[in-house]
Amino acid sequence: MVFHGTRAPLRLALLSLIGMVATATVAAQDIQYRVDFSLSSDWGSGHTGKLEITNTGAATIQGWRLDFDYDYGIDSIWDGRLEGREGNRYSVADMGWNATIAPGGKVSFGWNGSPGNVEAVPTNFRLNGAAPGGGDGSDGGDGGDGSDGSDGSDGSDGSDGGDGSDGSDGSDGGDGSDGGDGSGCAAIDFNVTGAWSGGFGAEITVANTSDAEIRDWKLTFEFDAQIGSHWNGRVTQSGGSYEVEPASWNAVIPPGGKATIGFNGTYSGSEVPQPRGYHLTHTGGDCDGGDGTDGGDGGDGSDGGDGSDGGDGSDGSDGGDGSDGGDGSDGSDGGDGSDGGDGSDGSDGGDGSDGSDGSDGSDGSDGSDGSDGGDGGDGSDGGDGGHGKRIIAYYTSWAIYGRNFQVADIPGDKITHINYAFANISSAGEIMIGDSWADVEKSYPGDTWDQPIRGNFNQLLKLKERYPHLKTLISVGGWTWSGRFSDVALTDASRAKFAASCVAFVKKYGFDGVDLDWEYPVAGGLPSNVYRPEDKQNCTKLFAELRRQLDELGAQEGKHYLLTAAIGAGYDKIANLEVSAIDALLDFINVMTYDFHGAWENTTNHHSPLYANPNDPNPNDQMRQKYNVNGAITELLEAGAQARNLVVGVPFYGRAWKGVPATDGGLFKSSTGVPPGTWDDWASGATGVNDYWQIAEFAGSGNYTRHWDEAAQAPYLYSPSQHDGHFISYEDRESLNIKIDYIRSKGLGGVMFWEISGDDRSFGPASLVHTIHEGLNR
Repeated sequence: MVFHGTRAPLRLALLSLIGMVATATVAAQDIQYRVDFSLSSDWGSGHTGKLEITNTGAATIQGWRLDFDYDYGIDSIWDGRLEGREGNRYSVADMGWNATIAPGGKVSFGWNGSPGNVEAVPTNFRLNGAAPGGGDGSDGGDGGDGSDGSDGSDGSDGSDGGDGSDGSDGSDGGDGSDGGDGSGCAAIDFNVTGAWSGGFGAEITVANTSDAEIRDWKLTFEFDAQIGSHWNGRVTQSGGSYEVEPASWNAVIPPGGKATIGFNGTYSGSEVPQPRGYHLTHTGGDCDGGDGTDGGDGGDGSDGGDGSDGGDGSDGSDGGDGSDGGDGSDGSDGGDGSDGGDGSDGSDGGDGSDGSDGSDGSDGSDGSDGSDGGDGGDGSDGGDGGHGKRIIAYYTSWAIYGRNFQVADIPGDKITHINYAFANISSAGEIMIGDSWADVEKSYPGDTWDQPIRGNFNQLLKLKERYPHLKTLISVGGWTWSGRFSDVALTDASRAKFAASCVAFVKKYGFDGVDLDWEYPVAGGLPSNVYRPEDKQNCTKLFAELRRQLDELGAQEGKHYLLTAAIGAGYDKIANLEVSAIDALLDFINVMTYDFHGAWENTTNHHSPLYANPNDPNPNDQMRQKYNVNGAITELLEAGAQARNLVVGVPFYGRAWKGVPATDGGLFKSSTGVPPGTWDDWASGATGVNDYWQIAEFAGSGNYTRHWDEAAQAPYLYSPSQHDGHFISYEDRESLNIKIDYIRSKGLGGVMFWEISGDDRSFGPASLVHTIHEGLNR
């Protein structure tokens, strides 16, 4: 939405607030400006909005305050100072560092607000007392009031074309941002914001080049790619044809205004294809924005074109009549070179550590219980075979000790993402290193004495040099370190502080994103954790703040930083999340579909079954029916999650019981206790957790019999001679292939697993990671 202001004398604004006086002092001047409103996300109970002020006049604005009406609450704000509110009237002033708006310059501020389902836009603007009116910029008049935008300074966003230096594989080079030919009433601009192996992020902008409103518009076009997640509008597909409709808040495009729809998608071939055959309809009739085939040659992607001049702007031009936007209608002729490289990779793992309710308190800090789960993957970056499926491996800091599994041992050719477990949260509410010696201090061959970063973090950087497609995320929290999440999510200030520390962390240590493993909001984790009823809503707000700050960093660096979460798979955990809201904020969600049952219970059961078994003796109907992979995924889809954003968690470990009778191979039988696990240190007793490689050895030893539950589609081992009757629930290659078929049939986003050192370390045909890689890419 675009709003225009005109000349008016500047007044001195004095506002008393909480016993203090805030004063904005500016020399009197003529003010010419435009205000653009955008809504970046809306999750029903809340939203994220932004106002951008453009100085369209010839004089510098020194110090500003914007007053406006808004029918929604502003709960937290950034890049602006909320000076007051009276009813639905807000006053927002500059922060000092952004007080100056040069001619043609812009400043913006954003907020998180409530509720969501935003239908009304901000109105009745006053900038330093200057009221909208007079020349609204729709025709630009004679250029005297500058409402046409000082020579097209908007430039159709071409300015972010940069020099396309990270164009990488050139996949978003092509014929550049198509821009349209400006014919009719609108210019249509297609811009690739990032591309990766088989996947891409893009935007389509509809710019009103006429002197009348475009209302209730609909855009159709042909496109040889698959559009997946999208925002700021609705997208429907029929074969190779797409129809784009606006959200309620951008259904009206005023003269000189724009509406932008963003999306992620997948494609085949060497470069992202261009949409063609644009046709725009609206309540005033039809118009053709052109098909953009002349949108510059965009370079070949290796340098992304220069993109730097962005044309002279579809909404501005030189102060002519403004209605046709000058000749900038073909937009950023420098091609989309704005990012190239891995671009808006858009999605990357959560850490998927459900652990059911973790009620056995088996600590997880030694990784032996696997309760911190696996991590989702990106998937939208094309996986490793162009199929758009993610393969996310958890790697733990403690793997370098008794397990003697180093970062260099990770089979980077068979996975797409690594979630590094774990970072902790400090008493100051900031992310902190979990194990300093393992993470950044341990020396490896090739390290030097004065090297600032050694340890696993540096080894991950070297691994990415060997496997450039790999993405790494720092996973925060887990079963043991989730105690402070409720505190950091509590207030605007605590959320902003934590998010800022995460941004600094990924920038310093070279991670590609952040994965939050909060176990769990509201209830269900360690008894020592802090819990609040409002965790459900605050969790969403924390994701929103992290998303905002990571996107700001990404805009500065020309890449997309990933934000993911691991969530519990139990229906009781899902009930404590705003699923649809976080689905809109996260690149994808890792569902910890394991640890449904374990030795904290007296009766044996499957810990990661695909389906329910009607013979399950559990007296709780919901647990009996929903504590399985299909139950969790169904619950999430019904709560509003997109299938392609859901990553299924797989355990590379089993859960065992001892003292189990032999009837039915021990399934659904009572036990006498917990047997030893692979890595028990006995400081806290037996865990009953065995790595997959050890279970495979058990299966081949002659002491165990493998059984199969046809209803649950799950295997289990039983030995009458070991541990007075040893029952182990686990994942093997047969059950894993059936889950992969399920993932493919449902259009889900891939597989994550906890954790990589538990697999058969040949990583050949006998391994689980090989099975996943082959299954998702067949």
